Amino acid sequence: MDAVNGVQRAMRYVDPEGRRQDTAHQYLFPRLGDGRHPNLHVLLQSRVKRVLFDGKRAVGIEYQPVQAGTLRLAKARKMVILSCGALGSPLVLERSGIGNPDILRSASVPIVAEVPSVGSHYQDHQVMCYAYKSCLEPGETIDAVWTGRLDLKGLIERNEPILSWSAVDAYCKLRPSMTDIASLGPAFEMEWEREYQDQEDRPLTMVVPAGG
Repeated sequence: MDAVNGVQRAMRYVDPEGRRQDTAHQYLFPRLGDGRHPNLHVLLQSRVKRVLFDGKRAVGIEYQPVQAGTLRLAKARKMVILSCGALGSPLVLERSGIGNPDILRSASVPIVAEVPSVGSHYQDHQVMCYAYKSCLEPGETIDAVWTGRLDLKGLIERNEPILSWSAVDAYCKLRPSMTDIASLGPAFEMEWEREYQDQEDRPLTMVVPAGG
């Protein structure tokens, strides 16, 4: 409940030089070169084919270097974490034998666990944009970047502060009132009751004012 029907400042993550962060540069790369993490290894240009199992327990992965055709194994002592994104993770799971049994059988993949929901129920990221008036000064909005009035290459060369900003100042997550639900018709009301009514921490809409 605390996560919906409220407004908060946008969370901005920048490095000491004012640039937007990413996990590789701010977490992995410093630890690879600090001499204090000899157990951390990163394999580049490699594709994970599947997770290896001992019965129902994940014990490693099978991967293939892009420049070589030979499959290789990496074994885990304690834990295997699969983090390949919303699109990549289901594919790895299915190749590993976890997924809809009908799909796995049709692809001749030995079944490890029948989980029909793997790879299903994808949803579009629906976005509607509305223009609005703002009292922001030109330097407080990226409208000139979006419209091409500012040269992006020049901004990068000068390391302009505006590049460290996503243009989002705040966002809010909302759920409709009972009056709103009734006014949107029976089809919406049926969907609301099925997907949202009993999950009070699930917002229907996120509003993000962007200074553009």
